[in-house]
Amino acid sequence: MDQDNITDKQIISVIVLYIVGTSSLDIFALEAKKDLWLSIVICYFFTVLMALMIAKIKCLFPQLDIFQIFEKCFGKALSKVINAVYIISAFYVVVLINTFLVHFIRVTALPNTPKVVLDIFVTFICIWMVKSGAESICSFATMFFLPTLFMITVMIIARFPQMDLGNLLPAFQESVGHILHGALS
Repeated sequence: MDQDNITDKQIISVIVLYIVGTSSLDIFALEAKKDLWLSIVICYFFTVLMALMIAKIKCLFPQLDIFQIFEKCFGKALSKVINAVYIISAFYVVVLINTFLVHFIRVTALPNTPKVVLDIFVTFICIWMVKSGAESICSFATMFFLPTLFMITVMIIARFPQMDLGNLLPAFQESVGHILHGALS
């Protein structure tokens, strides 16, 4: 894969759509209860910090991929462990997203379709996209980046008259531990 074909705009599009997509599929931070909004804000703050760290590391090692960067920074032995954890967590997220996507399709559009058929179809699309390369995935993300942000903005503006910002207060009704656990999950 030629890294020069992937622009910063495409990388940002992939990261933003990934965050929006995974955070809208399921909410894991229910223990934060009424302070869920605070967990989400903290999560986005951590995400921005992590994206800035990744950008800085990529500037320091422009010719290396993530696995080579781990090896250079942590040594051979520790980098193998980190790489294994990274690959397992990526696989877990992909399976989770596929599961939620199939469930969403069954609930909204195809309730009588067997789950196995939808699983195979969604998995086939994922394999096809991965096989077509990172450039295709990044181009696809860039194409949907602005329409997605536009739709989210329109939905927020349309719902604004019905919002009661008083529901956000009082903050910190749950413990800081619950809020941070919600932010990090």
